[in-house]
Amino acid sequence: MKIYGKIGRLTKDVDLKMSASGTGIARFTLAINSGWDKEKNQERTEFVPFTAFGKQAEALAKYTRKGQRVFINEARYQQRKLENDGASPTFYHTFIVEKFEFIEKRESAGDVVPESDLDFGDVCNEHGDVPF
Repeated sequence: MKIYGKIGRLTKDVDLKMSASGTGIARFTLAINSGWDKEKNQERTEFVPFTAFGKQAEALAKYTRKGQRVFINEARYQQRKLENDGASPTFYHTFIVEKFEFIEKRESAGDVVPESDLDFGDVCNEHGDVPF
């Protein structure tokens, strides 16, 4: 199963670990709005676990922080069975990030700036057109 096009906020800073081979493994949870609850008269929020690997994992850990919005373009569902000593097995559920985009810029002071406030310079020509 795959999911496409989900935007959510990080519930805490990305947890980055390195494998024995040096591959980055990032685990994080996004709070994603999932519609309106008519009975409670409020938005419903789902807390969805994600895992990213390699350069994606390192970039997420370096350039994001708690509360920042992230756009998951594409992710696939994965379930793993963890055996406990003598106890019944535990199942771990996550979505493996295949593509993502940053929506907000992480400021060095710790403040998150919405993309709409970012200044990318004057990319338009004198007629107000994009030059490419």
